[in-house]
Amino acid sequence: MQPLTFVIMGRDPESSQEIKAALQANGRARLLAECDGHDKMLAEIIRLRPSAAILILDANNPDKEFSFISKLHGMNSGTAIIAAAPNASPALILGSMRAGANEFLQIPIIADEFQTVLRRVAEVRKEEHSSSGKQARVI
Repeated sequence: MQPLTFVIMGRDPESSQEIKAALQANGRARLLAECDGHDKMLAEIIRLRPSAAILILDANNPDKEFSFISKLHGMNSGTAIIAAAPNASPALILGSMRAGANEFLQIPIIADEFQTVLRRVAEVRKEEHSSSGKQARVI
């Protein structure tokens, strides 16, 4: 089974460190890049094509974050979008999901929730690979 690959972006060092630690603790997860801005994250997603992108949201500027999530979602790159935030409000969670995030992680990370998110990302990746291998035929 292939490892899950991740790109993360966040301006809060504590939150970034917590997510990196959670990824390192999982044997299937591999961090490819850590970014400090939207433009760099976008470039890394295009270059590396990770399984998932984890975006640590800035709760002070949610509209900008939702716009970026929507942009990532519109790319149809096959990369799952995981929004994360410490002390997230229901509006922040709902807004990120409406913008196109596949999952939401509450920080501090709860191990069981993190495993569930990883399992869902793996399932989506498996479905994409199995459906892309099917060939159509005309009768």
